Amino acid sequence: MMTNRGRIVLFTGPTAAGKSTIAEAWASSHSAQTAFFDHDHARFLVRAGYVLRSAAHADPSLRDQADLQWLLAAAVCETMAETYTAWGFDFALSAFRPPGSWKGCWERLDAMNPIVIVLLPSLEKLLSRDAQRTGRSRVGEDSVRRGFAYDWEAWRSDARAYVIDNSEMSVEQVVALVEEQVLRHSEHS
Repeated sequence: MMTNRGRIVLFTGPTAAGKSTIAEAWASSHSAQTAFFDHDHARFLVRAGYVLRSAAHADPSLRDQADLQWLLAAAVCETMAETYTAWGFDFALSAFRPPGSWKGCWERLDAMNPIVIVLLPSLEKLLSRDAQRTGRSRVGEDSVRRGFAYDWEAWRSDARAYVIDNSEMSVEQVVALVEEQVLRHSEHS
């Protein structure tokens, strides 16, 4: 096992903010060995009995199962982050993670002190991006609005976080800003 721990960069923001796209692009272009994983990938490992979050909002009887699947996927992500960074890899994680706490979700990740990149485009941009999605990735207007309603601006008071309005930016422009923040954070660590 490596002695130099890798860094964790959490990419978060509302639904359709570009978290997975930016996280994967940054991980692919980063100069250090970097792994990428998406919380949705862990959620979608469940085949039989998978519960969409939107279905749980529509039918409260599904909420406990949806919450359990969400928490399980978060635990998988935290374990992966812990393992990759222990072996010296940087780890890019894409996840819907509003500020604050909910049922202990993301507590282990928070204890690992990730660099937090909050992608926060306009609601109009989120709705437009979601409309272009297909399959389970497309969540619909109600879910996009519900996700946007969280107090994402509260991340600005967290020293680990950097908020980016990527409404009109290219992937490359956002990745360059992320790399600047990772380097700046590394200099101050």
